[in-house]
Amino acid sequence: MEKGKTSRYLKYAIGEIILVVIGILIALQINNWNEEKETTRKTNKLLEDVLQDLEFDIKVIQETLEYYNAKDSIIHLVNEKGLDYYKDSTSIYLGYQAIPMQIRVLAFRKRSYEQLKSMSALIPQSHEKIFAEIVDLYEPTDLYKNNFQPILDEEYAELHKKEWFSEGLTVDNGLNPKLLNYMENDAIRKNRIVRYHNAIHNSLNVIFNYYVQGQITYKNIAKFLNKEEIPSFFSVSQLEEEDVEQLEGTYCCIRNQELTIKPIEGELKLIGFNFDLNLYKYGDNAYVGIGDEYTNRTFSIDPYTQELKFFEFQQQLYQLEKTTNSDD
Repeated sequence: MEKGKTSRYLKYAIGEIILVVIGILIALQINNWNEEKETTRKTNKLLEDVLQDLEFDIKVIQETLEYYNAKDSIIHLVNEKGLDYYKDSTSIYLGYQAIPMQIRVLAFRKRSYEQLKSMSALIPQSHEKIFAEIVDLYEPTDLYKNNFQPILDEEYAELHKKEWFSEGLTVDNGLNPKLLNYMENDAIRKNRIVRYHNAIHNSLNVIFNYYVQGQITYKNIAKFLNKEEIPSFFSVSQLEEEDVEQLEGTYCCIRNQELTIKPIEGELKLIGFNFDLNLYKYGDNAYVGIGDEYTNRTFSIDPYTQELKFFEFQQQLYQLEKTTNSDD
């Protein structure tokens, strides 16, 4: 009889232990669910913060691109018209713009991204793809450097050495003749202008890629968070089916080299001699190809001749004739 009592007691004890273990496991699971839910909430909040940062950055970059676009065009105009352009009293302000005495330095808003990256080990599996896209967007921004400042410092230092600098840069509603002489004949200064112009282009490659990819990433984050509203000033979008049909094909390039536009792994690619770019719609009548942090091409297509016209800022670089369609 004692054995029966002992057996029942053991069964009861084992049952209690099992119930306790099950209770602990359930509590742990509930705790894990709560932690995952909280992690997801925090991650989504940071994604919303990244959206705000991107919107701010893209707006500032758009204004910066317009600023340097105008400066670039003025430099070309001055080079074509020479000092006569400076001497035109209506062009005084623009003349100043062509002198490397003003710069715009960008400071990317990365605080939310850095916070998101700091919790990368906790990122929910459902968020891993969008997180990887955000990392790919922000990492190249470390390559952006203020290459203008040394050139600006040189220009100021050199101007302050000139005896006529104390007279002022303008005289009788026009640029100081001594300044004009300096601009026309000083070979070192002309070289400085070239260096300044090159510095703009090198830095803007990083900026422009971020500008384009940032808009695509913004839209992907917004879609992930089920947010439909997109800032009205955004100008970049995914290609439509008619864009793909119009662009796809082979184009005749210089030195008998070919440039090809074709779909690869779900992306429409612009493939050249030394670049492989993803294509996007840029505004109403243009397209842009984006590759690594230094590679991009902006172009439009003539609907009648099927020629691609490539641009760098407002300057047309070259035009390519379409030779075959993708299904030829």
